[in-house]
Amino acid sequence: MKSMKNFNSDLCLGCQTNFLPQLDAKNGYTDFFNTLVEETHNFQGQVLLVHGDSHYFKIDKAMFNVDGTLTSNFTRVEVFGSLENSWIEMTVDPSSDNVFSFAPVVLKR
Repeated sequence: MKSMKNFNSDLCLGCQTNFLPQLDAKNGYTDFFNTLVEETHNFQGQVLLVHGDSHYFKIDKAMFNVDGTLTSNFTRVEVFGSLENSWIEMTVDPSSDNVFSFAPVVLKR
């Protein structure tokens, strides 16, 4: 991962897997996440991680500071899965504090 200190804006990362429940020393997810935590804590902008995998619609703050408080500039979005043809509308507004906002669009069956 290229250092995020070279960016002067906000950042959206996407990956397929929900690696957070799988963090351990036996896979590359832990190294990636530890780097993401370090870079996010040293980054001034907002960081958004979008992923699928288990495909339960979720928006949360899944990263914590060393003192146990939430990392305020990190947001995670898990998208709907293949059984649900709904989607998430994302708005990017650089003038707002959170930059990224979301609205689920659920299709009627």
